[in-house]
Amino acid sequence: MTVPDLRAEVESTFDLQDDSAAVTECMDIIHAYSLDLEKLRNKWEAFVLNGMQGENISKPTVDLLKHFRANLQSEAQDSLRNATKLNTPSRLALRTPNKGNKRTPNQIYNANSLGGYMDTLSPDTPSRKRPSSAFATPESKRRSSGADWNSSPSSSSPSASRSNSSKAKLTLNSHISLRSPLSSANEAQVRLELAQQPTGRFKYMFEKLTEKSEGLDDRIEYFADIISRFHEVEQLSNPSHPSQEPVTYVGRICNEDAEGRLKDNSVVLESSRRMGAGRRVKVDLSAVGEYSLFPGQVVGVEGTNPTGDLFHVTKILYPPLPPVSVHDPDELEGYNLSGQPVTIFVAAGPYTSTTDSKEPTLDFEPFRRLVDIIIDEAPDVVILLGPFIDQSHPCFQVDESDPERGVKRMATIDSSLEDIFRRNISQNLDRIRGRHPKIEVILIPHTRDVFQTYAVLPQPAFDQALRESLGLDRSIKCLSNPSMFTLNEVCVGVCTADTLFGLSREGVPSVMPDRMGRFCKHLLQQRSFYPLFPPAEGDNLNFEHLPQMQMDITPDVLIVPSQLTPFAKVVDNVVCINPEAGANGQAKGGYAKLTIAPLSRQEDGTFGKDARVYERLRVDFV
Repeated sequence: MTVPDLRAEVESTFDLQDDSAAVTECMDIIHAYSLDLEKLRNKWEAFVLNGMQGENISKPTVDLLKHFRANLQSEAQDSLRNATKLNTPSRLALRTPNKGNKRTPNQIYNANSLGGYMDTLSPDTPSRKRPSSAFATPESKRRSSGADWNSSPSSSSPSASRSNSSKAKLTLNSHISLRSPLSSANEAQVRLELAQQPTGRFKYMFEKLTEKSEGLDDRIEYFADIISRFHEVEQLSNPSHPSQEPVTYVGRICNEDAEGRLKDNSVVLESSRRMGAGRRVKVDLSAVGEYSLFPGQVVGVEGTNPTGDLFHVTKILYPPLPPVSVHDPDELEGYNLSGQPVTIFVAAGPYTSTTDSKEPTLDFEPFRRLVDIIIDEAPDVVILLGPFIDQSHPCFQVDESDPERGVKRMATIDSSLEDIFRRNISQNLDRIRGRHPKIEVILIPHTRDVFQTYAVLPQPAFDQALRESLGLDRSIKCLSNPSMFTLNEVCVGVCTADTLFGLSREGVPSVMPDRMGRFCKHLLQQRSFYPLFPPAEGDNLNFEHLPQMQMDITPDVLIVPSQLTPFAKVVDNVVCINPEAGANGQAKGGYAKLTIAPLSRQEDGTFGKDARVYERLRVDFV
């Protein structure tokens, strides 16, 4: 039914042809509480019979409808209290294992489905059943390490010397020894498995506004459950209701200003439709000490709202981190019996340098140099993050001051994008496979990759047709963006979107220390690789597939490539890494080299249940 038709039905049902204000109020109630006309009439009649006894009411008025609306809101709040402790199902419901270490079909991938999916990525690789793991959240054991470093990207000119290229700039956990040169490369056996459901192919640009609003609403409800349980909140209140007594509610941080970054005096919180009809309430943070907020962040707040228009916050309740993995001792023993460290190379695009700002070319020399180092050092795993052919490269940009020259410059690319990838990426990867066939090579796409069709997050992995057109070897693993996977006992989370840069631009400026650590903690607390909303300029989200952006478990290693200063640091027992780009304009780029030392036996002779990756992972930026 269209809006004019519905309005006419309201006028006819309640005899309001001469009272347009009352009709508008009825329309607002219908939309706010998701009622149809019959339900509205039944609730109005019940309201008149029960609440207006002795009064002769012929038809609704604006004042009566406001009382009626308040009564509906009170009923909704009572149902909320009865439902709390918030057992509301949600599309973003927790997908963590149940008690008894059992996993339901919609939870984290089980071993058999993982093997089947990995077979589709690499048909030549036999599926291997991974020992099942239990999950728990020992919050008391979480810590942040003071061992971290920050460095600026190198501005030196490219060098052909591989000896200089492989020299570490700065290091995290430098006390951990590097792997000694092996007579036979890849003695440490590495098993790759998925840790949560990957993103499949889907149609985008067909998303409805209702689907987007449902996705955002589900996210508030999802965290309302988590926050109320973790902070032991007995009941959550409607933020727009006046309250002289301290109350608690959960909402999403929004910016009152239409433009510009979030500021202290422009913070509003949006409630879910069930808890507060989706209303936004301005908040006063003057009584809160240190805090770090950004648009899209879902938090709980304690405080008072004397007038109903301004919520005076006294405390911010942040959600806890996702569950962490607790391993079976036999599983850890199997992974660490060899006594060999595992070496992982992580490199992020772009991989092309610009040799001349006036006449740029697609120069893949940085990538060829990286492949030379990989062949020399023979790591166990190589993780290559997009963009592999960056659409923001000057070769693909039209100069607005001289459009004809820009078009001519693009015309000089006389090969298809697939051919460029085959010659410069695939053939170099074949060199690795030819020398060291046991190396696991993992490719994860980026929304700026010009040869793929998905310009939104989340992104599916390169499908079989695209793999064939790009000339990728069948043994190379192509994963979705973002991805959560395990390398032996180490859980790795990766997303190629520059979420950190978006947080730095849109969040409230804060004097709290450790800026990069705070950003990484936001990702972990919000259980999302991209919690920012609205998305930063240039980023696109598909809200129908928002659950695929979730972190179902806390990773041991979180890889978040960004144009911000590269860093490696421990945040709540998670090693967070921003690797340097493979190429940085005309300057030489770099990569991150991870060395995971084997676990040592405990006093009881076992390896325990905690992988303790943050204690035995060395990160060198080269």
